[in-house]
Amino acid sequence: MDLILTGRAITGKEAFDIGLSNRITSCGTSLGKAMQLATCLTKYPQDCMNRDRMSAYNAVYNAHSFDAAVSFEMQKGIDVLQSVSE
Repeated sequence: MDLILTGRAITGKEAFDIGLSNRITSCGTSLGKAMQLATCLTKYPQDCMNRDRMSAYNAVYNAHSFDAAVSFEMQKGIDVLQSVSE
C-alpha cells in the first residue's frame, strides 16, 4: 500500500522480494531474457494460454469465491481440453 500512496521508487531486488516481479536480470540482459521467455511461451497452445489469462482475470475481478473461480476455469477450459484430445 505504501508504494501506491507514496510513489516510492524501489530496486529490482525489492520488487522481486515483495512479489511485484518474478525475475531479476543482470544489467543489459533484459531484452534477451524477455525474448527467451516469449519464445518459450509460443510453444504453448494459444487457446490454452488465453483461457488461463481469462481465468486469472475472472478470479481477480469477478469471482466471489474460490469455488466460483474454479468453476469458471473448468467451464472455460474443458472445450480446449476436448479439442486437444480429438
